[in-house]
Amino acid sequence: MPRINLTRRSMILSALCAPAIPAWANTNRPPLRLLIPADPGSGLDTFARIIQPELTNALGQTVVIENSASAGGTVSTSRLVRSAPDGNTVSLVSNNHVVNPSIYPKLPYDALDDITPISLLGTLPLVLVATPNLPVNNAKELAGYINAQPAGSQNFASSGHGTIIHLVGQMFVDSAKMDIVHVPYNGVSPQMQAIANGEAQFGVVALPAVQGFLDSGMVRAVALTGRPSVPNLPGILPLADSGFDDIDVSAWFTLIGPAKLPTSEVSRLVEGFRSAVSVPKVKEALARQQNIINPGSAEDAAKFLRAEHDRYADIVKSAGIKPE
Repeated sequence: MPRINLTRRSMILSALCAPAIPAWANTNRPPLRLLIPADPGSGLDTFARIIQPELTNALGQTVVIENSASAGGTVSTSRLVRSAPDGNTVSLVSNNHVVNPSIYPKLPYDALDDITPISLLGTLPLVLVATPNLPVNNAKELAGYINAQPAGSQNFASSGHGTIIHLVGQMFVDSAKMDIVHVPYNGVSPQMQAIANGEAQFGVVALPAVQGFLDSGMVRAVALTGRPSVPNLPGILPLADSGFDDIDVSAWFTLIGPAKLPTSEVSRLVEGFRSAVSVPKVKEALARQQNIINPGSAEDAAKFLRAEHDRYADIVKSAGIKPE
């Protein structure tokens, strides 16, 4: 009986066991740079890392995540718009992408014209959380407690000046007519630590980023900033159902590329992301984070970004948030 040497046998077994690659995937491409304009542990970052292995399989292309939260994510987006429109550099952006033009009037790029919208991938809840030793259980009680303290003696924390986290927190402050100090931290992790240890009394954060703090009792959820309610926070009402009916904001994440990205690349990336999020274990992991995932078309993403850009320009003006 002829013998097959070990090297040849290993090659045959590897070929037989290799995962099937979709016809539109290309195994000869360089790595896909997935730029995340937020720090590790944020809602955007959590989503990206959940789908990363299956996205690599779906595209037949190694996916490399690059985080940069500097200046509200504008440093990361600047890198994107300078990248070649070859489908090998994309960014996963949140509400901050369309808030930033109203916060930073001298951005080195146009948030709508210097990108290619690829897909609105989904949404996730934002949660108003408080220091656990405060005698409050809901948004009305939190507002009452803050307003009963000496003016300017209390703090609310954000993950950075001009972020969606800051903006929604300021909307709550204004609606409740609080006299309180805003303290911007450099990212979600220090923001949560400040609320947990009482340096700040409350803040807004994406649910995936704060779930561990909630589970351990380090912070307390008092409200959701948008509808609908979520199953793993029973009894926690949206602000709009708690007497603050002018606030209804959830986080979202949209995939974008550099301007002039070819239609063929847009289609390839949309199909890759749709394939990745449809894998059962990925769907289950995202559902545990209360993400609502439904990747849409590039055309829908473009319309959505423009509408959100105009919406947040009005909100920033009303909230009186100025550039740093």
